[in-house]
Amino acid sequence: MFMNNENYAMYDLYNTNNQNMIIEDNNKKLENIDYFRKYIIARERVINEKFELVQFMSSGSVGTVYEGRYKANNKKVCLKFLIREEKYRPDTKEIDIHKSLKHKNIINLYDYIPFNYSFSSCIAMEFAKFGDLRNFQRKIIKKKYFPETILCFFAKQVIDAIKVCHEQKIIHLDIKPQNVLIDGELNAKITDFSSAFEYKNIHDSDQIRLPFAGTSLYMSPEVLINGIINIKDCEKVDLFSLGVSLYKLAYGEFPYNVKYEDNKDPNVLYNKINFETLEFPKYVKVSEMFKKFLRKLLKKRIKERISIKEALEDKWIKGYDLIKDEKEKTYFLNIFLINILTNNILCFNKYINSKASMHS
Repeated sequence: MFMNNENYAMYDLYNTNNQNMIIEDNNKKLENIDYFRKYIIARERVINEKFELVQFMSSGSVGTVYEGRYKANNKKVCLKFLIREEKYRPDTKEIDIHKSLKHKNIINLYDYIPFNYSFSSCIAMEFAKFGDLRNFQRKIIKKKYFPETILCFFAKQVIDAIKVCHEQKIIHLDIKPQNVLIDGELNAKITDFSSAFEYKNIHDSDQIRLPFAGTSLYMSPEVLINGIINIKDCEKVDLFSLGVSLYKLAYGEFPYNVKYEDNKDPNVLYNKINFETLEFPKYVKVSEMFKKFLRKLLKKRIKERISIKEALEDKWIKGYDLIKDEKEKTYFLNIFLINILTNNILCFNKYINSKASMHS
């Protein structure tokens, strides 16, 4: 199945004579299809024999993502097509890094398939039922501003994932809502290691120059200027991006008066972060504890920024620990879904508050 970015038209793929496929456009708009991508996927027998494409999910600068399934066992998967016209293989750094990371809050990588008829490839990954945090907000929560209690629940899991990455000497460099996926059991899982940077075999006392990688609107000030930092501060780069993500989800805008159009110029972004004051819009009510946590994550100077250990010990993040075992987590999930579907978050918050009083 194919889908255009603008109208999300759907296309069915059928294998013909082992090498050719007929692509039928349900909306009769074949002129909008990216011919190169169609040609590559159509000719790759390994993909056609192993997987069935179900529907388009998203498209970015490095590839296109589809929901798919293994034909052998009908298991749902996420298929990320890395499409290249250049006459060289894509860098497998993303694959190597992703394979090395195993954790419940990091998306599992199942398979990597280099293509025979092009210099492109496909990555098969774990399927996340609720999509990314943006999708979760729009289609599940259906609220303009992400409820703080639920945001805390996911933030703790993302920090756990970042911690695992840095224990393996890896900076993710692209933490943002689009790269945090939510599975059917409400596990937050980070994905997309295409921008990740390894700093193994470097002494703790050494310094490194950060690459300009990731999504500019979520970059830390050090990354925006290809800054030189101490190895011990590497984890704080991803925590700044997490702070931007939490702020964006909670308030619907970026901190430091950053606007979408600022992504065209890293210097503008850097100057805004350095010279603008971190303020919190009054039209969204959040706890003072949450604001304090954001201030710690969004410190301009990396030396002043909170560490992973400090983040996990923060009072706001400790709210996650109210839900400790699997039985409580299941109950949490049921209460969550019931109240989201009835558009009544008050009962949900009462449940969390009652748990807080029990543990106080």
